[in-house]
Amino acid sequence: IMPSLVGSEMCIRDRSDNATYSGSSSEILTIFSPAGLVGNQYQLIVTTTECSAVTTNAGEILLENTPNTAGLAVSLNNVCEGSDDTATISGSLSDGTYVFTYSISGANSVSNATATAMTVGGNGTFTIPTASIPNDGSNVFVISEVAFNSGAGCEVTSLSVSDNFDVEPNPDVTGLGITIGNTCQSDDATVSITGALINGNYEFTYDLSAPNAMTGLTATASLTDGDGTGTFTIAGTDLPVSGATTVTVTDIQFTSGQMCSVGSLTTSNSFTVEADPITTGLAISLGDICLGEAATASVSGSLADGTYTVCLLYTSPSPRD
Repeated sequence: IMPSLVGSEMCIRDRSDNATYSGSSSEILTIFSPAGLVGNQYQLIVTTTECSAVTTNAGEILLENTPNTAGLAVSLNNVCEGSDDTATISGSLSDGTYVFTYSISGANSVSNATATAMTVGGNGTFTIPTASIPNDGSNVFVISEVAFNSGAGCEVTSLSVSDNFDVEPNPDVTGLGITIGNTCQSDDATVSITGALINGNYEFTYDLSAPNAMTGLTATASLTDGDGTGTFTIAGTDLPVSGATTVTVTDIQFTSGQMCSVGSLTTSNSFTVEADPITTGLAISLGDICLGEAATASVSGSLADGTYTVCLLYTSPSPRD
């Protein structure tokens, strides 16, 4: 009890220092064991040599419980770099709102941060902001204090309630590039990857431009050489039309763990889907020749101008190619 005082003499009537009280003749009365004194009212009486005694208003003793931290536990999930994490509380805390004091060590360092959470049935959650965990790697999360968020703010200190969690990296798209070799209609195309991707398994999301326009296609790639290079395949069924086609990679994500991804990519390159020869009406004719002479085959039909390789299959007098 600490009222504002004027004067040189002060005392607390009917009280003296003992095992229960200290400071009985000062402006601050300390009560060591208030449990049995709940409801007691105390008034400070101030007297001076010049004026009559002045009695303050009464202060009443009220007691609040400390948080019940029996069985208190916390769990966190692994998260991707750049994401918030969630601390999940369980245990015996009564329904209410609490302030949790916590620290993080390891890849990230946070000391005596606080978060407010409401618990129901002993369970609750609070958020670890991404600004507190910017670095990928392993971390240890420790709750050291729990306090009520109202009333006297009674607290339990010197706790060591902990859990481990990882901040997983996003794919490193620094210097990412792709190249694609020309292919024939309806044949698979191979996309070669360069850049800074670490070894691992990835899923690439990509779009194709006209004349083979498609969006949101996916393909997997396994990088193992340690130099950021690898390949993935565009299915021939997605390349039915000849012409210049552009491949644009729009997202890359790991295929394991939290499947961290980057998104919003525009890495692109072009290649040509070459037309198959048009064999409509194709015919071949050869004139009679003498044994040992060269033969000239005449080809006719709808083939476009160009250079072709023609394979002949001999069926008589004995098969050979």
